[in-house]
Amino acid sequence: MIALMGGCYYYLHTSYSDHLAIFFEPITSTYRIPALPLHNVLRGYRVALALEVICLMIYLIFMQSLWKKYKQTKSNLQETNKKLETANHELEEANHQLQAVDRLAKQAAELDRLNKKLQHALQAQDLFVACVSHELRNPLNVMLGSLDLLEPYVKDINQMQLLNTCRNCGDSLLNLINNLLDVAKINAGKLEINEVATNMSSFLGELWAYTKVGVEKKGLQGCLLVDRHLPLWLNIDYDRLQQILHNLIGNAIKFTEKGSIKVIISWIEGRGMTTCTSLPDLMNRKGLNAIKYRSSCDKSPIDQNDFHEGDRQEVYPSRTPHILNNFISFEQKDSVKEKLETLLKCSEQKGFHTLKINIVDTGCGISEEAQKNLFEPFRQGDRSVTRKFGGTGLGLYITQQLISKMEGKIHVYSEENIGTNFCVLIPAQTVTPQEVLEKLHEEGADLQQQDLLKECRALVVDDGVSNQHIICSFLKKLNIHADTANNGKEGVELFMSKGYDYYTFITMDLQMPVMDGLTACKKIREYEKSAGFQTNIPIIIVTGNCTDQEKTDCLKEDGDIQANYFYRKPWTFEECKNATQFIINRRNFKRNRVLIVDDDPFNQMVLLNYLKKYGFKCDACSNGKEALVKLEQEKYEAVLMDCEMPHMNGYTATQHIKKIYPNILIIGITGNTEGKCIEKALESGMSYVETKPVNFQKLITLLSTQAT
Repeated sequence: MIALMGGCYYYLHTSYSDHLAIFFEPITSTYRIPALPLHNVLRGYRVALALEVICLMIYLIFMQSLWKKYKQTKSNLQETNKKLETANHELEEANHQLQAVDRLAKQAAELDRLNKKLQHALQAQDLFVACVSHELRNPLNVMLGSLDLLEPYVKDINQMQLLNTCRNCGDSLLNLINNLLDVAKINAGKLEINEVATNMSSFLGELWAYTKVGVEKKGLQGCLLVDRHLPLWLNIDYDRLQQILHNLIGNAIKFTEKGSIKVIISWIEGRGMTTCTSLPDLMNRKGLNAIKYRSSCDKSPIDQNDFHEGDRQEVYPSRTPHILNNFISFEQKDSVKEKLETLLKCSEQKGFHTLKINIVDTGCGISEEAQKNLFEPFRQGDRSVTRKFGGTGLGLYITQQLISKMEGKIHVYSEENIGTNFCVLIPAQTVTPQEVLEKLHEEGADLQQQDLLKECRALVVDDGVSNQHIICSFLKKLNIHADTANNGKEGVELFMSKGYDYYTFITMDLQMPVMDGLTACKKIREYEKSAGFQTNIPIIIVTGNCTDQEKTDCLKEDGDIQANYFYRKPWTFEECKNATQFIINRRNFKRNRVLIVDDDPFNQMVLLNYLKKYGFKCDACSNGKEALVKLEQEKYEAVLMDCEMPHMNGYTATQHIKKIYPNILIIGITGNTEGKCIEKALESGMSYVETKPVNFQKLITLLSTQAT
């Protein structure tokens, strides 16, 4: 820039000096400006021009600086604008997030409100279920108890049939109530599984006894197959598994008019993948399938893929009560428990495996369309089935939910007019011999603590040597010594020769040579009466065949026989144990004074009559406050306490009573089967809790043995 300005100045100085002088001359003459020498003018001009050039240079420098600042400012403004746009975008996002947070807060508040509403609804449902259970079980308890009290006074077979009809209806109603309560627990997510060490021979013996009764009533054939590898002891929920199988077997019997019911128990080591065999294969006596083993410690739930088709091998024996291939077969006449006790072994190692159960019938079958909704509540095969067979449609729904809770699966194969096969897979844990010994030790300790089986003797009267052996083996397990007689005459003579207190009780068959059981029982009662015995010896009738009239005559309290129990063969160990222990308990009864606390007058009446029947002295009152007053006035060894009562409930009353009388026996009686209710009762100080309808034999045993 400086070089340019210097060049301009030199050009003007050399080229235009004369021309400038001529240009300025008219101006000087007109305005009378003194003439100056040209060189002075040019010098001034050059100075001015230099100043202008300098100013121009400064201006150009300033403009250049300003341009740079402009460009920099523009760049800064662009960057700032971008930042502002970014900030604006971030603000918009933040605003959206704040709005989302606000929506979430509102949703959380709404969810909290709905959750509280749900909790109130669940509490209301629990209260409703508890109230309904209590109000339904109260009249059921009265009805079933009254029927039991009425039975000894029934005079003929028609009356007994009417009484049995009433009892069956009561049992059906009780089953319906239990099903509805189970559905309520399932919907509330409160269904619980309680696994305990279980003797599978006892479990299957009771299961087969249940099956056998239904099969014989309808004239069907029954068969039980048990895998010989099944462990003797398993850790399972006894009651729930029994409920599952009773539902399935009950349905099989109900929907089968002719043919057979087959129950197949298989054992799969490891959480194995197996198939639930299709129906035609089982009908053709094919049952066991190829097994793909997993680890025995794998407790993952059984997958639906566990139901698939696989290779099959012949395992279903034809009417052979022996071990064939991998299974032990039982027919209706066989005694399941005793054989399984000797054939099954306890597992040496603890681990999770799979219990597979098939219930196969030759009934009406289920259509493919009906199978889609089979496990939904209140659904059955079709309307015609509902009209013909009845039922609520809850059984299979509850069964599926129970199996799912056990981490198992259920599947059905069925063909119309051919039959149905329900297959159940349930994970089961084996029990080691050490755990079995500990359990048996606990049970043995309980029996020794009661000290009821010492010095007991029984007289077994039966013409069948095998039956004598079975009954004697039962009694031996209970530490009861037994003598045997081959017919009624030998039994009567042996009883008379030994005297009044020698035998604790008698088991009597009815169909025998020389002298039948009915005649023998009559002669024993005549002898007791003529000898002046204060009490009669208890008699347990165990027979293979009899009429309803004979059963009625045997159980009449004012009759010639006055039997205490009546069983049809085969007699199970559990039946033997319950009957003998109750008889022995009754022999050792302490006639304690009992206070009955219940707000329902009908329940009071039934309990009073039952307890007075067994020699107890009883009083009754209607609530906890009255009970406290009664206890101040009289001395009682035991209290039967209803849990739900007006003015003062059973829980509060028990707490007050235990503070004053810490050693008194209090047995709670409730119509609510919820675990919380039972826990609350035990925490309040009750020693035992019985649910309605009451098991009177158990109740009387507790009153006679536990009260001090």
